[in-house]
Amino acid sequence: MNDADLSGANLAKANLTGANLSGTNLTLTNFWKILIDDAAIQTVPEKWQLVLSIVTEGAAGQELTGRDLKRTNLSGLSFIGMNLTGIDLSQADLSQTNLTGAQLGEARLIETNFSGADFTGADLTNVNLSGANLSQTLLIGAKLSQANLSGANLTGANMTGADLSRANLSGANLMLAIPTTEVNLAGATLPNGRVNN
Repeated sequence: MNDADLSGANLAKANLTGANLSGTNLTLTNFWKILIDDAAIQTVPEKWQLVLSIVTEGAAGQELTGRDLKRTNLSGLSFIGMNLTGIDLSQADLSQTNLTGAQLGEARLIETNFSGADFTGADLTNVNLSGANLSQTLLIGAKLSQANLSGANLTGANMTGADLSRANLSGANLMLAIPTTEVNLAGATLPNGRVNN
């Protein structure tokens, strides 16, 4: 597989034991439940070594603050209670992930796919979620104060008790969001561009 283009490939449950992945494009590749050995992992750049480690061993215990993991596929994984402050997951696939209680302050999550993810009680203060897909997410009690959600898709998101104070929601899609009446929108820029007082 040396110098192969595996961008967006579905390698779920594949056996990559002994593979030489040097020079291989792994952008948005699905590694769910793959079988891979340390020798194969050592053939990829550090960013992808970390991704493969998260997929095969879990995210717990990994140092992820401030890391560049943009354009990766981490869908369906658990990041419960983890410190992800300053991480860059722009244009990544984190659909169906569990981010309950995670700390994501100052994170770059531009155009990231979080459809069906659970952010219950997560701290997303001052994150950049512009253009992100947050459809069908659980944002129950999440802290999104000063977050940039411009152009984000929040269709069907459950935002019960969420704090969106001073958040930028300009151009965001809140269709069928649940419930928009129990959300703190003090000082937020609403989808129509007006500031909520």
